[in-house]
Amino acid sequence: SIPWQGGFAGIGYNKQAYREVTGKDAPGSVADLWAAELKGRVGLLSEMRDTIGLVLMAQGIDITSADSLTEDAFMAALDVIKEQIDAGQIYNVRGNSYLDDLATGNIIASTAWSGDITVINYEAGTDDEPEPFGFIFPDSGATLWADVFVTPMGATHKKNAETLINYYYDPANAAELALWVNYITPVVGAQEAAAALDPELAENQLIFPNADTLAQSQAFRTLTGAEEQRFASAWQNLLLGA
Repeated sequence: SIPWQGGFAGIGYNKQAYREVTGKDAPGSVADLWAAELKGRVGLLSEMRDTIGLVLMAQGIDITSADSLTEDAFMAALDVIKEQIDAGQIYNVRGNSYLDDLATGNIIASTAWSGDITVINYEAGTDDEPEPFGFIFPDSGATLWADVFVTPMGATHKKNAETLINYYYDPANAAELALWVNYITPVVGAQEAAAALDPELAENQLIFPNADTLAQSQAFRTLTGAEEQRFASAWQNLLLGA
């Protein structure tokens, strides 16, 4: 396996609606999602590692560490989310379709993926308001994730898969892809190639993050097989009851 694209999970929000409802320009923390003014207008990603990860980080848990991200810590974060769901704070818990709720106004703020907010701004932006939606790292940090290319063991067309992977690892192709999907490319040299295509986007920290930006994020640690089963089961049980 080898990285394909990466990204951050943080908080996405409707700038005008958030300002009108809360009197603030933008959320600053995960706790801001639990504000009374947003009751019933908050969305959460159904991706366990991102939503639980953000709540854990807000509680001071280092999600990269097995000593810090224990089963007790995970279940405590789960309880926080359950409390908000039970209280009616959460409109729903969804995958990529949370963008529909942001666009229609069903929700004002949500845990969100970085590239998605760029896309929804492209679709909904106007000359008067080119970026109606915002994306922030909570003050406790964002989660960092990666999707990967994987060639299964025993693949009968392994060379074909490797040829495709090599194509996307060419810096020129990687740059074009990154500027289209607005997510992080792992390819060395892609930022320089992107600068020739779109100098502004080539400096976008959500697509080509520097060391300072990456330092504000954490990747959810690798779970053991037993932990994966217990954590995923507890998360799915919560979603089924939501």
